Amino acid sequence: MQLRDDADFSTIDWNNQAYLTRRHAEALPPGPKRNAEIDRALACEALAHSSQLLLQREPRK
Repeated sequence: MQLRDDADFSTIDWNNQAYLTRRHAEALPPGPKRNAEIDRALACEALAHSSQLLLQREPRK
């Protein structure tokens, strides 16, 4: 996945992406590919948490 400055990622359900990526990783045999997919799932979970925090933040006055 390549991120760009002009792309809108606000509509992505990062929790769902983390879940799907983790399920995919768990189906893989142990090894580097599985580890990389688990890392991707963890990154999606971090993005989900960050987006939740940003949505909770009150707008500046």
